[in-house]
Amino acid sequence: RLLRSLIPRDGKGLKALDAGCSTGGATRILLECGYEVCGIDLSPYAVERIEQTLPPEQRKRFVGVVSDLSAYRPGFRYDLIVLSEVLEHIEDDAGALRRVEEWLSADGKVVITVPADPTLWSDADIFSKHYRRYTPEHLMNLIEKSGLRAEAFWPYGFPVLWTYTRLKNRLFRVGTLDRVARARTGAGGVRTAASVLKFLVNIDRLFVGHGRPVGLMALAVKRQQGRRG
Repeated sequence: RLLRSLIPRDGKGLKALDAGCSTGGATRILLECGYEVCGIDLSPYAVERIEQTLPPEQRKRFVGVVSDLSAYRPGFRYDLIVLSEVLEHIEDDAGALRRVEEWLSADGKVVITVPADPTLWSDADIFSKHYRRYTPEHLMNLIEKSGLRAEAFWPYGFPVLWTYTRLKNRLFRVGTLDRVARARTGAGGVRTAASVLKFLVNIDRLFVGHGRPVGLMALAVKRQQGRRG
């Protein structure tokens, strides 16, 4: 819901890029808002899964590309780019964000989400192939140095997600996580656990901007646009 709140709602006729689209959470929000969407991801399965599960009307406005972000070369500029849980997977995150800034139209915006709080670093981050977790200062500096200006900035995930992450990190190691990823878990149990966690995480919405965050969200614009305003 927080991600949805950062995405400008009237996207009819506008072009959006979901960079690192995975199986399409942000892509679906963009399509619901009327954007013409390009989704890029390293996983052919992820891109194919989106294409197979979209309603026909939305499928006409979606183009899936299997590519690394560093190798992607768009043929036009985007009105909106979403980088949801992407930058932490890229060693040169500053270089990646500078490229993204170049892909924006003059009035374009970037939505960014990243994991927060380096003290939460654990084997779960290693398993997920993260290079880092961010502090608010780190992400703000990264945005500024990339030629962007943060128009909105929200820490989130306190107290429930932060506590859950801290406890999970103490219990699990890479080997355990790998076994869990390969294990066959009953669908009913997964749905029940997901429902309970979703209910608890709703509590965090009351504390957005307070406490120790587990994640950071930003809406950024081209800096020259901010100077004109």
